[in-house]
This record gives sequence, C-alpha cells and structure tokens, in this order.
Amino acid sequence: MRPLLRAAVAFCLIAAAAATHADDPLSIARGLILDQLRNPVDVAFRNPRVLQNGEVVCIDVAMQRPDGTREGFRKAVVIRRSDRAPSVWIDREREFVAHTACEMA
Repeated sequence: MRPLLRAAVAFCLIAAAAATHADDPLSIARGLILDQLRNPVDVAFRNPRVLQNGEVVCIDVAMQRPDGTREGFRKAVVIRRSDRAPSVWIDREREFVAHTACEMA
C-alpha cells in the first residue's frame, strides 16, 4: 500500500474511533489522565468506575518510570462538571485525595 494511502486509511480509522468515544466518560477521563503524566507511553488502567452520570470517573493507573521500572497502581479521579474545567487528581506517595473522592462519590 502506498504511504499516502496508508496514512489516509489510518487517519479515517482514528477519526472514526474518536467519534465513537467522544461522549464516553471513561475515554475522556483516560485522555485527561494521560495529559497529566510525564511518561504516558506505557500506562495501564484497571478498575474503572463511572459515577454521578459520568461526571466522576475513578480508575487505577500504573505507569512506567523513565528508567523502565513500573510504578504500582495508584488511584486517580477525574471530575467533569458542565460549569467548570475538568479536575484530574492522581494520588502520589501517601496521598489519598483521589481515593477519598472516589469513596465519597
């Protein structure tokens, strides 16, 4: 397949996938979390929970450090309200903000 044709097909497939996930709270939350990470190349998600009609998404996130070692899973929360910008919080060492927010939601 010619490179230009291959690129056009890839673009169409990506655009179609993006259109089907445009309103999916989980896909939006994953994208917002990836925007917050330093090394988003190798990220794993597990245990997603969509709460409050999609306004709150709780999910566990694990990422790879620059030296190649993997961090353990950490709790993350994404809060999207129609009247303000989205809030993204990923718990770090000894932080329980996302954990508490997910338990209270």
